[in-house]
Amino acid sequence: HYARFFNDDFAQCAVFDSDDANARLVGVEYIISDKIFETLPPEERRYWHSHAYDVKSSSFVAPRLPTAVENPLMQQLTKTYGKTWIFWQSDKGDKLPFGVPQLMMVANKDGIWDQNLLANRDKCFSYDSKDIEKSRSGFIYPTPHADA
Repeated sequence: HYARFFNDDFAQCAVFDSDDANARLVGVEYIISDKIFETLPPEERRYWHSHAYDVKSSSFVAPRLPTAVENPLMQQLTKTYGKTWIFWQSDKGDKLPFGVPQLMMVANKDGIWDQNLLANRDKCFSYDSKDIEKSRSGFIYPTPHADA
């Protein structure tokens, strides 16, 4: 994700399949604060996912940012919701963005993430997911809204 924060309540992100020069744009994510989420009609809320577990589980990272900079950002993101559309299934080998765009949802509890994905990410960026989780153990994690 490459994010553009408009203010404390709204951001938009370009989602790429890697961070190298040949990365492909595969989707977009809109990020809103919990304050904005509360104003959405109930039928709209089901299309949004909480970021609290993403942060807690260490699946959310900001590559190449030092922990002292990354952790305040991650703490802020625990109180946000995202709506992500994926246009290109490049991870499945598609050479072009085929088919209907997919609304992406994320894990919201232990046991959902494929641990191989995190292991591959950790290897690629020289991370240790357990160390990331430990560095965030003092965070306050809000309970996500039931409609998300």
